[in-house]
Amino acid sequence: MNGYYLMIDLTECIGKGVLLGCLLYGCMPVKAGFRGHERLAAAAVMLQYFCFYIALSYNSSFRKMFYQKADMPASSRLSNIPLAVSIALTLLFCSVIYAGNKVRMVYLVFLFYTVRDLIMFMLNAGFMAILNGIVAGLTHMVVTGNEWFVRNGIATLDAIVILWNISFQLTLMLLMGLVFRYTQRSLPQEEDTVTNVRQLFLMVPVIMGFGLVVLLRSIYYESGETKIALLSEAHPETNVLIPLVAGLCILCILLSIYLFHRLTEYHEKEMLVEIYQSRISDMEEHIRDVEHLYDGIRGMRHDMKNYVADLEVLLQDTAAEPEVRQREMNRYLDGICSALDELEMRCNTGNLVTDVVISRKMRMAKEEGLSFETDFIFPSQMGISAFDVSIILNNGLDNALEASRREEGGSIRLGSYVRENIFFIEIRNKFTGSVPSYGSGGALKSSKEEAGHGFGMKNIKSCADKYYGRAQWNVKNGEFILEVMLQGRR
Repeated sequence: MNGYYLMIDLTECIGKGVLLGCLLYGCMPVKAGFRGHERLAAAAVMLQYFCFYIALSYNSSFRKMFYQKADMPASSRLSNIPLAVSIALTLLFCSVIYAGNKVRMVYLVFLFYTVRDLIMFMLNAGFMAILNGIVAGLTHMVVTGNEWFVRNGIATLDAIVILWNISFQLTLMLLMGLVFRYTQRSLPQEEDTVTNVRQLFLMVPVIMGFGLVVLLRSIYYESGETKIALLSEAHPETNVLIPLVAGLCILCILLSIYLFHRLTEYHEKEMLVEIYQSRISDMEEHIRDVEHLYDGIRGMRHDMKNYVADLEVLLQDTAAEPEVRQREMNRYLDGICSALDELEMRCNTGNLVTDVVISRKMRMAKEEGLSFETDFIFPSQMGISAFDVSIILNNGLDNALEASRREEGGSIRLGSYVRENIFFIEIRNKFTGSVPSYGSGGALKSSKEEAGHGFGMKNIKSCADKYYGRAQWNVKNGEFILEVMLQGRR
């Protein structure tokens, strides 16, 4: 019979360890050294949970270290000690394995232990009532002299207790799995723009639930010399109140996750609106540039006859000295060349849209005394929209110009190249400061305090996602490097 209980304990520890590993696997990114081995990382967390609770259940020296006794805690409140140690071990393993927001990691670990114990307290009274009812029925059979039960009573009772334990643990793990599955679906996978304040919104009901767990563990029973005094026996009303309060705590945790999910969706929709408004502004600016270009061309064509007529007058003016006439002609031609320079495209990328965008940014850099180099070529045969590329260039070069203005001898370098069906855009600018961000390589925080800023990288990432690509940045050797990858649509 001890073998059955051993199997139940092993299954319980394995099942709960798997739930812990799956919760972290679905909600936390691993560190660089564990990439490609995410399941192995989750298994390591599961293994430490399993080993701790198996040792606590079957190693008398280990139990005595926490409980002061080899069989069970001398006092109910002592059960909080192994709980705290287990949480500390899990956090330690997670800090070694998982990257990302530390508040998110702490939240998930406390969520697991809180939900585990709250569901246990919620189910315990009901299952104990069922077991007590069965025992009362069996006792009645003994009193009435049921011969079959007198012969098989012990084996029957053992089988009922085993089934009761299995049912309790299966129900507990099923409910835990449902809560954690809902958590995985509701929490955003990418937490780059989720601030710690919003994470703390999730933490409050979990902390309240954990406080209730610690309280119940402290008062649930008292060990006497001859018997154990249960709280439910001294105060029968707790058989209803404890499951009710535990269930309400779990409901509050689920509601906080639901509200957080809805707030995140609302925030994402607001961000999309801002992104589209930003794109409309880019489009309007591009249209103004093109209108300026064509207005200049039309104006130049209109004035060209006057320029030619003026030159003819200067050539036929024989009264003036030849040197004076030559000097006036040169000055007049210089003025015409200057007017033409305003209309000149400073680069030839193979596409008019990107020509206009890059030429305008080059002109802005020149006016501010910044160095600007480019060998950008637009891949016209890859099925990539020139407007989408212009959004990337507009936002990327605007950020580079903004950063270069703060640097002495600021410089910008724009390049592109194609590898098979992948188009790469690279923007480099001199940079010696620190980068405010939500995570390395992730979303950048705007350094401007006004509303409406900080959407440059979001616009770029949105365009990259459209082509199943990516946008990433890093700072290296005194340069800020933005790399955008787009897959072609040949």
